[in-house]
Amino acid sequence: MNEYVPSSGSAEMQVERAAIEQAALKALARRRTSGQILTYELDGWVVQEYPGGWIERLATVDQFKAADFPYPGFVAPSR
Repeated sequence: MNEYVPSSGSAEMQVERAAIEQAALKALARRRTSGQILTYELDGWVVQEYPGGWIERLATVDQFKAADFPYPGFVAPSR
């Protein structure tokens, strides 16, 4: 089976990456606008971003245990 897989530097891959990034930015903007609390990894920390832009550091990624922060729907970052 010979499938064409673009190299990571190809124009097709760059266009695809740009489209994915734009979709992610739009989704984040919608969630922020709706007042949802966002949980994500930032500079080695698991953080929560609250409406208004306030960010709370929960724990470093290597020390984070989801059971310590039982937020519904949270998926811990892979290690």
